[in-house]
Amino acid sequence: MKKFIGITLLSLFLVGCGQDDISLVKNGVLGIDKSLTVGKAIDNYGACSSVTWQKFETDNGRKIVEADCQLTEEAKEYVLYNAHIEDSRVSAYEKTGFPSTIVNVFKSILDNLEKNLKNKNVKPEKIQAFEKSFGINMDSLKKLETIKPSEIKANLVIQFVVNKDSSFKTDHVGVYVILDGEEISYPTYDVQTLRNIYKNLMPSTTRFYDASNDNTLGLKLMYLAYPYAKASQASN
Repeated sequence: MKKFIGITLLSLFLVGCGQDDISLVKNGVLGIDKSLTVGKAIDNYGACSSVTWQKFETDNGRKIVEADCQLTEEAKEYVLYNAHIEDSRVSAYEKTGFPSTIVNVFKSILDNLEKNLKNKNVKPEKIQAFEKSFGINMDSLKKLETIKPSEIKANLVIQFVVNKDSSFKTDHVGVYVILDGEEISYPTYDVQTLRNIYKNLMPSTTRFYDASNDNTLGLKLMYLAYPYAKASQASN
């Protein structure tokens, strides 16, 4: 997992005495919820099939402790599909005039891309410009037809920075998806996700409706949700 260092979100109030950095964080309590230690909350979070803890230093010497949570199948489905499908059906697609499901929208995109690729008049630089603007590889898009939801790896990453006085604070919360060998950052409501960990609720992710005015983000959400959307449609 890459080391993503983001904006400070929440302060944590604990001063340790002689503990190693990982123990310092795991034995600490967050100001948002002092009913559990950080380690107890994250290690027992129901959305995680496993949690790996590690520590490292940034190039400028900041000491980081990271909890890497491998999301369960249920959590992946929620994060990549269920979290925004209702909004997309009721609101976003009505506004844009698109069909009523992610599957149909993405299928039409794939079909159009396929036609364009077969059109000899489409210059390679136009395809490259499309890939760059959306941050999506055309070959990966076409491979989505064969990808199963279980083949998608998704991790919830929580990072803490350890201060010189042995206190520490939350530095980053995010979901990262590995799809066809490519790592993609999935939008989250970071502070709410941290609160949800303590309440044992699913991670709080950006809804499709919130991204409906951002074509790039909207396409990435569909890109990530597509295999789960296919599975859901097939079961209906």
